[in-house]
Amino acid sequence: MHLPVGFAAVVATGVAALQEIATHLREVAERTPAMPTLWLAMRDVDGLAGRLASYDPSDWEQGFVTLIGGQDFAVLDALIAVGSVRDIEVPISRPQGRALLHLQQFLVAYDDGTFVNRDAAT
Repeated sequence: MHLPVGFAAVVATGVAALQEIATHLREVAERTPAMPTLWLAMRDVDGLAGRLASYDPSDWEQGFVTLIGGQDFAVLDALIAVGSVRDIEVPISRPQGRALLHLQQFLVAYDDGTFVNRDAAT
């Protein structure tokens, strides 16, 4: 199976949602210096968004995306399942939740090798 049509939009929309969540966490962390865990949560979310944003569609198509790991999936799982990161509650809008769910589904399938890159199929 090839990468699904529109996969780049799924990634971009998911990255945008992660960036919005990271921005919120940063704002809360700046107002709450007594909670260093907020900075860790922000780093987890922002780091994942940054790594995903650093890849262009051809990287995905050629199978060069390798920096997604267990911690990244744990961040997405927690945001989707319970709306938190490192036990810090995060307000997530419906559109953000959908974007994260679609991103997670795509990343799990990509990580599992569900998609065959174009070069390997020819």
